[in-house]
Parts: sequence; C-alpha cells; structure tokens
Amino acid sequence: MAPATWQRLLGFLNFKDEKTNRFAVANVPSRATWGRKVDGVDLSRFLCIEDKPVIVWLAGPIVSKWFCNRLGQPQDRVKIGISMLRDEDLAAANGLLSRTMPAHIRAGNNVYASKLMTEWARGEPHPVISSFDQIYDATSSFERKSKMRKLHAYQLGMGDIVLLEVALTRYKTGSIKYVWKEWNVAFELRSVSLLAEAPVGTVSAEPLFPDNEADEVDTVL
Repeated sequence: MAPATWQRLLGFLNFKDEKTNRFAVANVPSRATWGRKVDGVDLSRFLCIEDKPVIVWLAGPIVSKWFCNRLGQPQDRVKIGISMLRDEDLAAANGLLSRTMPAHIRAGNNVYASKLMTEWARGEPHPVISSFDQIYDATSSFERKSKMRKLHAYQLGMGDIVLLEVALTRYKTGSIKYVWKEWNVAFELRSVSLLAEAPVGTVSAEPLFPDNEADEVDTVL
C-alpha cells in the first residue's frame, strides 16, 4: 500500500466526533450503553450515548458481499464482510460484538455488517424488497453524502477498501421476548463508501454469501 494511501486511511481509523456520535471502532467510548425509550421512540436495541445511537466506522478490504442474487435481483437482507486493517480495530470490533447476554467472547477474523431490506407497504400482500442504495464514491474525498457520487453495488469489487458506517444493534433470543433478558448483537449497515480500489483481478478468499443516511458529517478525509 502506498504511504499516501495509508496516511489517508489513518484519518478514518482514528476518527471520532462526539457531536455526531460517530467513532472509528477503536474509539467507541466505554460509556456507550444500550438505549432506552425516549419521547415514544424505542432505542433499546441500539448502542447509544446520551440517547443517540452510536455510528461505528469500520474500514478494510472487502472479502465478501451480497447485495443481489445472480440474476441481479435485490435481496431481503444485504451483507458485506471486510478484513480489518489493524489488529487493534479487529479486537475492538470483536469486543463490541461480544456485548451479548449471556456474554460470550467473539473472536472472528473478519467483520460483517448486514441490513434487512424488506418493509410492508399499504395495500401490498407481501413485503416489498428495496435495493440498498447508500453506496458512495469516496476515492477522491469523503464528505457530505449529498456531495459524493453514488455507486451501484456491482461497482464494488473484492479487495476494494471501503468504509462501513454501522450501528451496533441487539436482538432478543431465548423464549422471553417482552423484556431484554437474552440477546445477540450484530452490526447493522448504514452506508458503504469506496475509499480505494483493489488491483484488477482481485478475487475473494471466501465464497459468496448464501443468502437514507443523514448528512451529519462535515469532515473531509
């Protein structure tokens, strides 16, 4: 990797912005905790600081992606996996993913984020599946999303270095569903920004998976 590219990536790996609750994964404050119901809005499934969901930044090369099937049709759940660029970032991501109940230590080598793309529309007998469209070209600069060119999922290649903006969410497990007694956690995908393209011909070391972000950030990286 060129020194200039690495220096730019360090800006993402070390990023933190208390005002917008956005943090590189290694900089998520220890005071972050699961949310609560605020003004009728239930935030209990999100990791929050001061009743606002934390947005976690994950950066690294793509190792797997699943945005549509082989016919180009959108999937009910999209998913992307990356390899973290530093051991400390992988350890921090695994630490967040270990905030389960009962607690267990997660020790994966890659990190994945997904998002459910189905919703029920009035008058529709079946859930509607939408395409994931929060993908941006940040190869030249990362700034407000309204200023970055949008990309299609097929324009992301294996080995491309991307920035994933994710929320840490939890979901109930076990037989008791009306209170938070047992749960697992996952990264929920909010956006993907292409930071650097991989050399032509790069292929995945893994098989394919079988199965409106706000413009709060003014920082240009």
